[in-house]
Amino acid sequence: MKSEPPTGDEMQTLLVSMKRAVLENAKDRPKHHRRTAGIVLGVVGVLSVASASGALALGALNAPAPDSPQAVNPTSTATLSPAPRSEPSITSAPLKGYSSPASQIPLDCAALGTAIGATSFITDASMYEYGGLWLSPADAMMRQSGVLSCTWSSVAGEGYPRLRVTISANTAGAHEWIASRRAAGDADFGVDAYSAVGCSSATGDCSLSMVGQRFWIDMEHDVRGSSLQSTPAVLKPLAQRVVDTLTPLAVRPSWQPPASSWSSFTSCADVTTTQPLSEILGVHGLVGPTVEDPGSETGIERTFGATTCAWTVPDAQPVAPESTRRVDVRIVPGGRWGYEQAVGNDAGGTSVHVLGAQDAVLQCSTAEGLMCWLDVLTDDSWMQVMVLKGIGSTGSDRNVLIRTAEAILAAHNSR
Repeated sequence: MKSEPPTGDEMQTLLVSMKRAVLENAKDRPKHHRRTAGIVLGVVGVLSVASASGALALGALNAPAPDSPQAVNPTSTATLSPAPRSEPSITSAPLKGYSSPASQIPLDCAALGTAIGATSFITDASMYEYGGLWLSPADAMMRQSGVLSCTWSSVAGEGYPRLRVTISANTAGAHEWIASRRAAGDADFGVDAYSAVGCSSATGDCSLSMVGQRFWIDMEHDVRGSSLQSTPAVLKPLAQRVVDTLTPLAVRPSWQPPASSWSSFTSCADVTTTQPLSEILGVHGLVGPTVEDPGSETGIERTFGATTCAWTVPDAQPVAPESTRRVDVRIVPGGRWGYEQAVGNDAGGTSVHVLGAQDAVLQCSTAEGLMCWLDVLTDDSWMQVMVLKGIGSTGSDRNVLIRTAEAILAAHNSR
């Protein structure tokens, strides 16, 4: 066991393993059903991992947001002023009786961890729910769908092991997902009514999915090194304890989000603009929006997580480092609670004016070069906009973020 915090290459490995909540899809990921290695954006549960690594990553999220030299025709007159994210400026009146969604699974992560022995499975484990301190739209949508997602991770042991258990009381799509995994080569896990398990030496993890009559369960275990191939056998008694723990439980009623003009959001056709976004941003070749295949996410995340609507420049078309390659937009209907949590921690952020929005906060990370994203409150729903630039970029254009959000809101509010 290591007594010192990780440094150098080990620190980078740890950061990569943590980054998966706030800034998803920083780089195009392979279309594969398991998590891929490489950079998956977002700092996840940083404070729950280790004080040394947590402090480093926290500093990475408190960065200024410079203008990019990319040439565009400004249409926004947004003014920028510092605003602590611990005290977000929300201009709309508070909703009476508004509450955060509760899982349909009648136990929390601590109780689940105790029941299945998660802290014995992961040495010196720290626990967090969903994305930890920083909530992503995908995690918010899963919470609104009644999903429970728990992660135990540690900086001790080989490869900084991590265990994630995700549970849904809605089994729609589970059999199809598991069947697709088994068709792709995964094995029958032999736990619950129908299951699949597979490991990847490239990503250093094993993942499994199983379903019974009332619950759909996804599990992921990151463990790099010689123990990878023996992991399914090690996971089997743990998975059985998860099933045994859930079997006697009664499912809670589902949480209903408040009514919003975004409540009917079902496809990327609902985030179109009246003028092509390529013309608005002055980015030649930018096409969309299309639904981005999450590729590496688990079955429950793919089914119940937030849809990513993407405008992209085709891969065959060269893009300068400081030019926009892709724009991602995610909507959480009725997700004001998620917006408030996303902008309400102490990592820093800048309040910006976005025409047609109730509130907006610009946030940046320097964990993998400067990258910025915009969280927008619109009719008590949460919209997140992210701009991805060419390889080698060191900046993110806040004007592109603001103008994208304003164009979407103008079209939406005119309907």
